Amino acid sequence: MRHHGLDVSIATSGVDALKMAEECNPVLVLCDLALPDMTGLDVVQALRARRGANDWLAVIFSAMSASDLREIEGHIKPSHVTLLLPKPLTSPMLSDLIARLEALRPSVGSA
Repeated sequence: MRHHGLDVSIATSGVDALKMAEECNPVLVLCDLALPDMTGLDVVQALRARRGANDWLAVIFSAMSASDLREIEGHIKPSHVTLLLPKPLTSPMLSDLIARLEALRPSVGSA
């Protein structure tokens, strides 16, 4: 992500991610589904409630099987999560995210 000119901040829990998002106003949130204190979906829903839905991307990733992810995806509001991806995140996946960011915001400064 830094290679593409993005500032990167790392949180180790959902609570930390919510605090950090208030401080740095991210345009992309990459969040594991399973966090030590809450789910990644809970983090994204809390951020959407605070910041709205149209000016940033929310990507949840998980080590779950593809079929389990499809089942979860069926219960997620499309306005909450931009993408639900399997681990590991690959270079092509990250390149796709960068392209989506550029389409969303031509001059992205932080993530």
